[in-house]
Amino acid sequence: MNDWQTWIAATWPTMAPGVSVAVPAGLPSPYSAGFTQISSRMAEWHGQDQDWILSMPDGRLHVWIWDDGRRVAHRDAIDPAAGAVDGVAHWISETQTGGTVARVLIGLAVVVALALVFTKK
Repeated sequence: MNDWQTWIAATWPTMAPGVSVAVPAGLPSPYSAGFTQISSRMAEWHGQDQDWILSMPDGRLHVWIWDDGRRVAHRDAIDPAAGAVDGVAHWISETQTGGTVARVLIGLAVVVALALVFTKK
C-alpha cells in the first residue's frame, strides 16, 4: 500500500480517538497527501521528531514521525484548527498537559471557594 488516501479510508472509520496505529512503511511523506507539518512544540511530545496533521470532516489525523523512520498515527476527536474554542477543548480533553492544568485550576477554584465560605463564618 503506497497511497495515503487508501490507507486513511480503510483505517479512519475504525480509529478510536487517542488510539495509536502504526503507519505502513510504504506510504510516502505525509506532505504528498496534503498533511501540514506543525512544530513539535505545538504538539505533545512523545519523542517524535516531526508532527503532521490532516483535518478531517469529523476530527483530525495526527502523524508522529521519529528519526528512526517509525510513523504512528492517531485520531483527534476535536480538530483545534476549527477555532479557538475547539483548540482549547482539544488541549483540555485530548492532551495530558491540558487535562492536568484543567484539573489543577478546578482544584484551586474549589479551595478558594471553600476558603471564602469558611472565612465568612
